[in-house]
Amino acid sequence: MADVRSKLTDQEEKVRLYKDHHVGELPSGLAGNIQILSGKQSQLQNEQDALSQAKQRRAYLESVLNQYNSVAATTKPGETRWACLHWTRNSSV
Repeated sequence: MADVRSKLTDQEEKVRLYKDHHVGELPSGLAGNIQILSGKQSQLQNEQDALSQAKQRRAYLESVLNQYNSVAATTKPGETRWACLHWTRNSSV
């Protein structure tokens, strides 16, 4: 009987070590893995949204800069750049 207990204890220890070594890989870890995956997908979506917004801001700022540079290049002597820029923005509406 003691021999059987010893073998059972050894087997239980082997199972425990196996589970410790393969944490997250066993079916019992599926729910936790799905929850982690869901969180990572949310983070990815948030980062993609932020990147998209940053690209839109950059495109807008580049267009404003190009407009300013265009006006600055065509400003007549004595004319202010701001008045010309204001006229250009209002005339494009």
